[in-house]
Amino acid sequence: MDVLINGEIVLYGTVGARFLPDVEYFNDVDVKTALTKIGKKDVNVRINSGGGIADNGVAIYNLLKEHPGKVKVSIDGVAASAASVIAMAGDTILMRTGALMMVHKAQSFSIGNSDDHQKQIDALKAVDGGMVDIYAQRTGRPRADIEAEMAAETWMNGDQAVSKKYATGVETSPSMRAAAFDYRLYSHAPERMVALAAMLAGEWTPPPAP
Repeated sequence: MDVLINGEIVLYGTVGARFLPDVEYFNDVDVKTALTKIGKKDVNVRINSGGGIADNGVAIYNLLKEHPGKVKVSIDGVAASAASVIAMAGDTILMRTGALMMVHKAQSFSIGNSDDHQKQIDALKAVDGGMVDIYAQRTGRPRADIEAEMAAETWMNGDQAVSKKYATGVETSPSMRAAAFDYRLYSHAPERMVALAAMLAGEWTPPPAP
């Protein structure tokens, strides 16, 4: 997926894999390619994503953190799960009015015996620890506070994200429609997003890129 649009990196869709039919997704290679084209210049990154593969989100975060220019992140609709990890790479992180951010513990599934399940548990704990590191470094807040917010699956509007230091400011322009995603996978997603996901699964197309 070509994520470089009009000089900006536009991350609309799911992270790392397709979760709904006909819904766009982006990955770390896409972002690496875009950054190579941008060179050392400052870059705007626009996010509207319900989440996806945690490892891919971490890889994109690290690519953006290593970029020599300034990185401005704008949350256009939603930055949930792995997409919120990506957002932490911004030198500035701005939430458009009405946009949402969500942090939570990593999710997965496993098949097999008790040893197989334990391996998956250990892997999830390792992923959670890495995400706590990223959130804590960005916010400057205690790890215990971040861990509690992840365990609770915390959804935040712009003002809340700023108060918890996951974002640096709020843009007055209205947010876009949240990116297509099956928000039923989350425990505490806003009711309106769960209802839309249930009604439009397989037909919910993301908004057009700017």
